[in-house]
Amino acid sequence: MKKIMTKLLIASCFLMTNIAQIANAETHTDGRLLKAAFIYNFAKFTRWPENTWKQQNAPLNLCTIGKDELINELKRLTGKTIKDHPVITQSLQNKQIPDNCHLLYIASSEKNHYKNILESVHNKPILTISEQPHFARSGGMIEFFRKKDQTRFIINLGITRNTGLTVSSRLLNLALVINHKEAQ
Repeated sequence: MKKIMTKLLIASCFLMTNIAQIANAETHTDGRLLKAAFIYNFAKFTRWPENTWKQQNAPLNLCTIGKDELINELKRLTGKTIKDHPVITQSLQNKQIPDNCHLLYIASSEKNHYKNILESVHNKPILTISEQPHFARSGGMIEFFRKKDQTRFIINLGITRNTGLTVSSRLLNLALVINHKEAQ
């Protein structure tokens, strides 16, 4: 019995050490993984206008523009399914946003250009997301921000509704909601 207890104690110490090492290794990427999960859920809890997809299983296109650390995590969403639509990620090389984008993540490298990008998709049913400060107040739909070491987000409900998108009340309950109808 004593040998079994010793082996169990050694095994549990080994397990706890490995879990701590894994947790420490993941701490660096936790913020990006969390934001990618948020973006996936933004899509799950958003309804696009009825005529958005011509086919039942047409892809949901997550477009990205610019460069930052979150872009690589977003690529992992490729192949997931949301409401019968397989997710496809598309990295845009120029500032031209195709009409088949459903979500548009604007990376931090676009801090000097994001307002022009927002103007180019104005009134289109493209869910725009960024970490840029003042993004939601500048005509973007969802803005990530940090508060008390937590990732939070702002939803600009006025802009979102103007494009024909409907955001679930479940998502709105988690957000700081503003209602700017036009870009400021």
